[in-house]
Amino acid sequence: MHNLEKGPQAHNAMANLVNIYNPNGIGILKMQPYSAPDFVSREILRNLTNVDLSTPLIWQDWGDYSGYQYDYSEGDTFYRQWWLVNERTIMLIVYDSDTESTDIENDEINKIVNSITVNKR
Repeated sequence: MHNLEKGPQAHNAMANLVNIYNPNGIGILKMQPYSAPDFVSREILRNLTNVDLSTPLIWQDWGDYSGYQYDYSEGDTFYRQWWLVNERTIMLIVYDSDTESTDIENDEINKIVNSITVNKR
């Protein structure tokens, strides 16, 4: 299932936040695209992450997008974040769930992120 979260945006280039969840699942996947004014390089995308620069992030392909993925836990919550780009479109994605259940939905979440394609209208 999914829903769109509409509301005031920090920037008019940001689209609606898409929330994807399984009613019987344990976590939620949140995705928000952003249209950048120019081509987004690896360095620019890395600078957009909230991960300390001393932490190495590996460039990976996810569907039609490429970028960085990072996992961490904070309190009782597990987070998996992606900062992905295809030319000028940035896709910010966060999955969060109860830390005790992190392996249950990992394959499904990775399949969803890996299935993201570029709209070629």
